[in-house]
Amino acid sequence: MKIIPENELQSNAWDLAQLSHAHPSFLQSWAWGEFQKQIGNRVIRIAVGNDSNNIILQAQAIQQSIGFGQSLLYLPRVNLINKQLSTQDQTTALSLLMDEVKRIAKSSGCAFVRIDPPTLDNDIASNSIYKSLGFIPNPKKSIQPQFNQFLELGTDLDRTLQNAKTKTKYNTQLGIKNYNRGNIQVNTTTTIDSIDIFLKLINTTSRHQGFTAHSDNYFKNQISTLTDSGIAELITATSTDDPVGAIFVIYFGNTATYLHGASNPNYRNLMGSYLLHSIAIQHAISKGLTYYDLGGVHPNPDHPWSGITRFKQGFGGQMIKYTGTLELPISQFKYSIYRLINNL
Repeated sequence: MKIIPENELQSNAWDLAQLSHAHPSFLQSWAWGEFQKQIGNRVIRIAVGNDSNNIILQAQAIQQSIGFGQSLLYLPRVNLINKQLSTQDQTTALSLLMDEVKRIAKSSGCAFVRIDPPTLDNDIASNSIYKSLGFIPNPKKSIQPQFNQFLELGTDLDRTLQNAKTKTKYNTQLGIKNYNRGNIQVNTTTTIDSIDIFLKLINTTSRHQGFTAHSDNYFKNQISTLTDSGIAELITATSTDDPVGAIFVIYFGNTATYLHGASNPNYRNLMGSYLLHSIAIQHAISKGLTYYDLGGVHPNPDHPWSGITRFKQGFGGQMIKYTGTLELPISQFKYSIYRLINNL
């Protein structure tokens, strides 16, 4: 085994290796790395190859500022454990990869390495490996949600939503009826033709709900890069040219992921949000995917996400809990200062 030089890595081989995992994440896809470059982040791709130079373990890292001239190396939803390998090969590959990650982090002046792997909280064996590598849990820092709502896809929409709540089924049927009657017009695109509708809705939603949205430039780069790569689509709904709703969905591996969404409260009665998710679910089914990831939720009914959690759980499925954020100190002094500030 050896580290494959980064300049020899290619997008097709990279994604093909990602897709060999049981639950590959689009955050480790080549396209996501290209998007990160578009918004000015440094992206490092690290891969361990076998004797045939095929990738057997990989990590896409993003160098991010943490203020005061300091930075970290972030590996979003990275899968550091290839369970398809023998125990010996798994250990060797992981050792090679982590040595390279730490070397790059140290040479780049990073205070620590952060991961939030697609590992379930109750996966004792995998979590023991992270602990043995020196990773420390940081429950106060969640970049990716620790709880996600997963819907297993059936052969059609009805079978997929057979365990949905009665209200969700009714609202979805009403949204479809409004579409069939011409009360809602839907545009599914893999270009940025509908970006203005999306931006208008997301900015209105952020003001209405009191959160800070990403910049328009962030969304434009993301939608453009990911749709051009063929792994995403923007679905918008309008009524007599007025924006009703929009969702941005990623199709990668065996999972469709609902990444962003926004709706116009003035057209709530048309049930556009339910319609848009039903369309995305049907697209995922047609692509032969297994899951529809509705994104972050939270089990605490007093959490700020309680409303969106009720909406997402209305579709049925299962709430899963990931391990959460783990951090590996590179400079113990800098990391101690960071955690002190973080705790305060």
